[in-house]
Amino acid sequence: MELDVVQEIILDHNNVRDLYLRYIRATDLDERRAIVNTILREIAVHGETEISSVYGKLDEQNMKPIADHSREEHREVEEALLKLGTMDVQDQPAHDQQLKQVMRLFQHHGEEEETDILLKLQSQITLETSNQLALNFLNVRQLLAEMPPSSSVQVGPLAQQLLALLQERQSLGFVELRYQHPANSITGRSMKFDMSLLA
Repeated sequence: MELDVVQEIILDHNNVRDLYLRYIRATDLDERRAIVNTILREIAVHGETEISSVYGKLDEQNMKPIADHSREEHREVEEALLKLGTMDVQDQPAHDQQLKQVMRLFQHHGEEEETDILLKLQSQITLETSNQLALNFLNVRQLLAEMPPSSSVQVGPLAQQLLALLQERQSLGFVELRYQHPANSITGRSMKFDMSLLA
């Protein structure tokens, strides 16, 4: 089965969006903790997976300034995630304000990728290259999502801190993701997300 790296990335974006919607609907504190834990894991793993497996291809396609901008956006999201990871859902309203900040940063980055960056990349690579990038993306993602994460993947210092924090938070649990890799035609389209939820 041929895979599309763009669909795999969008699937991750949609999972984070869905998790946030589930969080704002949840009333049980333990469920909310598990959802936040899953948001932390998914954004951290997704960001480092993109950096490790996709942004190098952007560099090769004469899109280095775009890749560098995306790397910087991931760093900003990771800093916000680290702050969120030190808080508990009972720390209101500070916790939910920080979660909204994480989601604003993530949503901005995701929209940029989905409406511009990934379309440019897709237009410059073959289907075979997209398939290979998707396979690399999924492999790195799987290695990073393991607890403890595989040491075979090099990650930045903020990501190292986040992954260590996630190991400490494992007892809070995780929730199942709505969308699963490999991508299918339904989840390969960007999920409509109401930005007013982050106001």
